[in-house]
Amino acid sequence: SPLNNPASVAFRLANHTPAYAEFDAFFDAESAYEFSVTPTNGVLEPQGSAGTTFLVTYTPVEYGKTVTGKLIIQTEEVYWSYAVRGVHPKYTAPVITKSRLQTHLSREVQSQMASAQAQRQKKNFLKQNIAQARQQAQ
Repeated sequence: SPLNNPASVAFRLANHTPAYAEFDAFFDAESAYEFSVTPTNGVLEPQGSAGTTFLVTYTPVEYGKTVTGKLIIQTEEVYWSYAVRGVHPKYTAPVITKSRLQTHLSREVQSQMASAQAQRQKKNFLKQNIAQARQQAQ
């Protein structure tokens, strides 16, 4: 599931006996807090029926390692335990079709830069100093 977007999966569970049974559903204390289950309590349908629908939701808040949890559904007679893993979607880099920045100089700017560079040609100060010194020596 993408960050801060819940993803859910539903499953059905029926009692192992032909009688209705009250249940409690929860994640144990060592489970990641990104997991939740609904309903948390109610009546489990009897054996042979479609079963009670449970909805497990995973809402990741950060990328990183796979988080795990232990879902427990219990009645007075039976205890079901499910290992639950929350995984992130595979990252796909965005595809950029067009640059958002202008990376080329216009012809006008290029010509202005060329003329400015021509005006500030490098001077050889040593050569000028030697020539001045020779003129003063004469």
